Amino acid sequence: MTGQPLFDTLLAGVFLAAAISFLLLLKIDAPYGHAQRPGWGPVISNRWGWVCMELPALLLFAYFYAGGQNSEQAAALVLLGLWVLHYGHRSLIYPFSLPAGSPPMPWLIVLLGAGYNSVNAYLQGSYIGHLAPHLNATWLQNWHFYAGLALFAFGYGLNKHSDFLLRRLAASCQPGQMKLPQGGGFRWVDQPNYLGEILTWLGFALASYSLAGLSFAVFTFANLAPRALRKHRWYQKEFANYPQGRKALLPYLL
Repeated sequence: MTGQPLFDTLLAGVFLAAAISFLLLLKIDAPYGHAQRPGWGPVISNRWGWVCMELPALLLFAYFYAGGQNSEQAAALVLLGLWVLHYGHRSLIYPFSLPAGSPPMPWLIVLLGAGYNSVNAYLQGSYIGHLAPHLNATWLQNWHFYAGLALFAFGYGLNKHSDFLLRRLAASCQPGQMKLPQGGGFRWVDQPNYLGEILTWLGFALASYSLAGLSFAVFTFANLAPRALRKHRWYQKEFANYPQGRKALLPYLL
């Protein structure tokens, strides 16, 4: 199976996987980051785990994008640039900003993440570079493109600013000390970094105007929303001064 049938099959599979992941993660907290715990098999350092998990998205998108009928169109090149901006940072810069003593990551999580990133890079790169009939010069005149770019920029900025506040907070804590994040997007939700990630890919989906892009945004929400809800309950339990009205992920809603 190759070409469009393969693309359509994998696209449907991502939507199905998002639904399954959402239901599973409501019950099981994936063992990485704050939820890292033993019992999930061999581990790798957190920094190199992130590199191995995210680098396929950077490299394979470029591979599947290259040489397509749209690959030299301005709109497609902008989308390529957004992808490289995000995954260049996520795979080559972000891992080395993590504390040196961060808990190791199970290889299982690395392999699952790299597997999804490889499929997603194929879907996004193939669609934008080869399959999207609308990504030509006229797409630069379409409001969807610019609304998507604006949403991507807002989500990306929210994600990076929230990560910065978390790193600064961690640096201010004594060993074993926990503080409730404050300021920025934390005024409204516990996980503005997650919200920013979701908005980033909703913007990418709108700018590319594709089901492939939407599948990425849906999969991102399915994986991050359960973690945000679980962390929200933990914050409420641990901090007596937890702010009234602050939500887990979506301001005023969730």
